[in-house]
Amino acid sequence: MEQFHFLLMQTFYQTNRKMVALCAAFDLYPGQPKILQTLYERGSLTPKEISKICCQDKSTMTSLCYRMIEKGLVVKRASLEDRRSHQIELTQKGKKLAEKVIEAGANVDRIALNEFSQEEVGELFRLLRKVQKNMEGKYDESNND
Repeated sequence: MEQFHFLLMQTFYQTNRKMVALCAAFDLYPGQPKILQTLYERGSLTPKEISKICCQDKSTMTSLCYRMIEKGLVVKRASLEDRRSHQIELTQKGKKLAEKVIEAGANVDRIALNEFSQEEVGELFRLLRKVQKNMEGKYDESNND
């Protein structure tokens, strides 16, 4: 019998491989495209916030951000709320590259969802969010959404 977690892992592997191939020309390390997209969509964030959104551990996030600073894609600024903390923010160069990354992601989505109707895509997303909630221990049977 096919196991859900194994099918999900295989699907992630295939979509991730396609994304890596499409982003190869951008000279980015694995993990950096989703950081660029996150910062583009949400604005400046702390490394901790980026780690949580992008599902990266602290040491990996630090290394990825440092390399992005060296390439001029992001800058690190002192937080206005807490001087002990800092925010990571896209540079103009980073914004331009993020737009290319987002387009690559849209291409991967188009390939993956090619045979799906709009209704099926909506249902797939709803079910995957439900799986996420289950795995986070937050799913409530009374809330079917």
